[in-house]
Amino acid sequence: MDDIFIENLVKKRNTASSIAMRIIIMILGGLLAVPFLYLAFTGFFSGFMVLLAIGSIYGAYRLAVLFNIEFETSFTNGLFDVDKIINKSSRKRLISVQCKDVIEMGVYKPEQQKTKTYKTRIIACDSELSDDVWFLVTNHSTLGRSLVVFNMTDKLMSSFKSFVPREVAFTAFGGRF
Repeated sequence: MDDIFIENLVKKRNTASSIAMRIIIMILGGLLAVPFLYLAFTGFFSGFMVLLAIGSIYGAYRLAVLFNIEFETSFTNGLFDVDKIINKSSRKRLISVQCKDVIEMGVYKPEQQKTKTYKTRIIACDSELSDDVWFLVTNHSTLGRSLVVFNMTDKLMSSFKSFVPREVAFTAFGGRF
């Protein structure tokens, strides 16, 4: 059997709250810089005050870009990995799941999953309301009972069908496997 490797990268959609937070952070950074610049122009430690003003604006920028989030899912021979990428510069592995350990899988409906209890919830999709969003449930060795929400592609779906337990595949995909 050939090796299977599939990657999928999705950018998290900006919500009204995340846009508002970015704007608030940038405004606060600018407002913080104003007194430093005022003190610099009055001659009170002018060089140091300019540095503090630049630092406050740069700090606000660094905080604002933390809202640039992408999720990468990769599937390699029955191992499903989910990574979080912040501002295209730092990556963090959220979870690795062996497909044989998947307990439940299907199309994600937020209202059905809100009432269920999970130790860990990983929402790694562009939006919970997208049409291609699926979920899987697993008993992870360190994270406990975990819900993973992700964007499903056709290639990913066909690979999952081969590696998840038969009863999970039948429930998730019906007779289409």
